[in-house]
Amino acid sequence: MAGINIRLGQSPANQDPKYVVELQYVYNSVHTLNAYASAIINAVGGGGGGAITDPNTVDGNPPNNDVPFVNSFWGVAGQPIEVGSVVSSFGNQIVNGVLSSEPYREFIDSSVTVGSTGSRYILGLVPLQYFIALTAAQPGEQVQVGIGPGISKVSGAKCGQVIWAVDSRTVYSTRKRQHVEQLVERRDLLGNGGLYLANVVGEFKFSAPGEARWEGFWMPGYPDHQGKYYLYHRAFLYPVGICVSNDYVLFYNYVHSISTKG
Repeated sequence: MAGINIRLGQSPANQDPKYVVELQYVYNSVHTLNAYASAIINAVGGGGGGAITDPNTVDGNPPNNDVPFVNSFWGVAGQPIEVGSVVSSFGNQIVNGVLSSEPYREFIDSSVTVGSTGSRYILGLVPLQYFIALTAAQPGEQVQVGIGPGISKVSGAKCGQVIWAVDSRTVYSTRKRQHVEQLVERRDLLGNGGLYLANVVGEFKFSAPGEARWEGFWMPGYPDHQGKYYLYHRAFLYPVGICVSNDYVLFYNYVHSISTKG
């Protein structure tokens, strides 16, 4: 399915840390809407063209019928996978969640004293790949996954909402007492292919005025400490689609070209 050439790169030229994150959201939204517009043009050009009789339909059909996942492939499931789950390829298998870049080996968390996860950008994490499961499968079975653009029904999503999914892997890090540096020790497969209507954000209110806010969620039992070390185990979310009509979400073949490694 060819898209409209809008002559816009995948990431903004302005890489100022103050603006790049928000600008990237704008770029992602523009490309997502372009994919939807292109899909509608292809659908109409292919024999459609009737009046839109319902705000949740195109040519009288639900959006997911008019903008299906045209491109797909089959792979071997490495985890139990449900239809509609966000999945990615990892270790020659299909697993739940978004494939992300590798984090920095060492990073400084500005809110470490309250156990904050901070932002995923502190760790250098960016999404690299995600698909949508078109069939269900158990480990070892074949599973079909759709490559965006394509629309799926997501109950509860409201038009204009950005839809989120969890990283396929967690981040486990440690910090020595009286130090501000955290060291990333390992990443574990999470197995969560669910969709979220908003990013997960936590907060901690200080006794004095002010609060710390952070992205993602902690794994059970964390943060923790053992002797001289503090232990952190967390998972982050990434935007994967946009709701183009109530209960219908457009998933785009996300491409992130920001270099986070210098």
